[in-house]
Amino acid sequence: MNIPGSFVTNFIAAIFIFLFTYTVVSKSLNIPLFIYIIGQSSWVGNYALVIAWSVISVECLAVILLFFPFTRLLGLYLSFAMMSAFTAYILGMLLTSSDLPCSCGGVFNELSWKQHLALNIGLIIIAWMGIRFQISLRNVSSPSTA
Repeated sequence: MNIPGSFVTNFIAAIFIFLFTYTVVSKSLNIPLFIYIIGQSSWVGNYALVIAWSVISVECLAVILLFFPFTRLLGLYLSFAMMSAFTAYILGMLLTSSDLPCSCGGVFNELSWKQHLALNIGLIIIAWMGIRFQISLRNVSSPSTA
C-alpha cells in the first residue's frame, strides 16, 4: 500500500496542530498556575513569566506555520526544535532534580516524567519524519533544471 507523502505530512501536521492547540488552551486557561509551576523549577526560577509566555507564543506560531502548506516545513522544523527542547528539559530534570513539578496541562499532567520523556521522543521522531516527507514533496514538485 503506497500512502502519498502529502497525506503523511498533512497527518503529521494535524497531530502537532492538535497537540500545540490543546496545550496552549490548557496553559492559557490557567496561566497563573502555569507560571507558578514552572517557577518551581530551579532551572526556570525568576524567568517563569517570560518563559511561560514564550512557550505559549511559540506553540501558537507553530500552529499557524503548520496550518499552511507553504509554511509547513518551517512549522515542522519548529515542532522538532520545541519537542527537542522540551525533551532536553525533561531529561535534565530527571537527571538533576528530585522535586519534579509538572506544568504540561490537561491530560499530560497524568503522565509520569518518564512516560512524558518517551512520548516526547516519539513526537521528535514523528516531526523528523514529517520534515523528511515534506522535503521529498518539495523535491518532487519542483524538479531541478539541468
